[in-house]
Amino acid sequence: MTTTDYDTFADIKNLISGLKLILKSPPSFFEESMVQEFRDLLDFCEEVLKDGEESKYFTNCSPFDLVCTPDSQGRVITIDPEHKTNVKNSVIRDQKVHEAGLAKECSGGTKREIVNCNHRVMAATQAINDKQLPHDFKMPIVCVPYSLSKTLDRALDEIQDVLNSGLPKKLANSNDMVASMTKT
Repeated sequence: MTTTDYDTFADIKNLISGLKLILKSPPSFFEESMVQEFRDLLDFCEEVLKDGEESKYFTNCSPFDLVCTPDSQGRVITIDPEHKTNVKNSVIRDQKVHEAGLAKECSGGTKREIVNCNHRVMAATQAINDKQLPHDFKMPIVCVPYSLSKTLDRALDEIQDVLNSGLPKKLANSNDMVASMTKT
């Protein structure tokens, strides 16, 4: 049996790589303010990666403290039942979510809106409800503070295509990318 090596900050590393590509040659339709949002998001991600689990933006939180909104998912088909089952089985088997999700702090600071990790959150929530995980189960999250998330809104919407480009996530497809561009 092979074991999978997980990296808690794989999403952040993928995001840094994608942001650098975007910033190397920004699309001509990007206004300077949009380019600046991507630069600021890159700075945020590099700080998180530098500090790792000691980052002030890294936390372990209950999946019940994460809110899914229409903006939380960049895919046309938001939840793939088969993928959710596979993620749930992995989380139950390991009693852990290995890779930190990305969320942004909601106004008031008690809840966090999912930017990227819908399947992980839904799988963990269902496993807790099914008593296959402890009721106090927590998962790793990188959380963009509310003050910063307001200035990064458009960039945070766009990055899902970058984050859904690697495993173990459900991959984005061309329909997802067209929908994302249309929304923007």
